[in-house]
Amino acid sequence: MPEIHRKPKSRHELRLKEAARYGLLIKVWCSLCRRTVYYLAADLLAVYGDQPVFDFRMECSRDKTAEFVHTTYRWPETGDYGNLPVRRPGRVVTTQLWHTVKLGDEISD
Repeated sequence: MPEIHRKPKSRHELRLKEAARYGLLIKVWCSLCRRTVYYLAADLLAVYGDQPVFDFRMECSRDKTAEFVHTTYRWPETGDYGNLPVRRPGRVVTTQLWHTVKLGDEISD
């Protein structure tokens, strides 16, 4: 079984709450498909709660696995504003499910 290499624990581990307070970007990189995506720490905090930044794992949207995903943070630079694509949460969509039943039968989920 391959060894899992993770960032060593430091005395002070940065959490999403602190990263959001400082206005940091969270860089999520998948080493399998080599895709890099940036998120605002405040958005991730609202969705996932307060977690350590380096231990935060989310599934890659292309590969559908979190095994090869690495997370770090980055300060936004002056040239990033208006140029760097950042993923932000959109509206929540609900879907109505329909069932085909015989007339007079009860609907079961």
